[in-house]
Amino acid sequence: MDKVNLVFAIIYTIEAIIKLMVFKKVYFSDGWNNFDFVIVVMAWLGVLVEKAFKLNVGPVTTVIRSFRIARVFKMIKRFKELSKIFNTMLVSIPALANVGSLLGLLLLLYSVLGVFFFAKIKL
Repeated sequence: MDKVNLVFAIIYTIEAIIKLMVFKKVYFSDGWNNFDFVIVVMAWLGVLVEKAFKLNVGPVTTVIRSFRIARVFKMIKRFKELSKIFNTMLVSIPALANVGSLLGLLLLLYSVLGVFFFAKIKL
C-alpha cells in the first residue's frame, strides 16, 4: 500500500508541476487546482513524516488518500453522460435506504426466531 501511495504521489506531483509550468500564476485561480496542490503537498508530508521520523500516521494518510477520490467529481462535471449516471445514483439513494431497512428488519426477525427456536439446544 505504501508503494502504491508513493506511485500516486509521484504521478500527481508530475501533473501539478506540469500544470504549474503551463499556467504559472493562473494555476492558483482554479479551486480544483488548489485542491490538487494541497493533496500533493499533504501526500508528500505524510511520506516525509513516515520515513524521516518513523511515525505511524496511518489514519491521517488514509484520510488524505480518500480525498483523492474527490478528483472524480472533476470528471463528473466535464462529462454529461457520467453526470447523468451520478445524478441517477443520488436520486436512488432514498430507495436504497428503504430496501436496506427492510432487509435489516428481516434479519432482526430471523435472529429473534432463531434464538426463540434454538436457545435450549446444547452445543
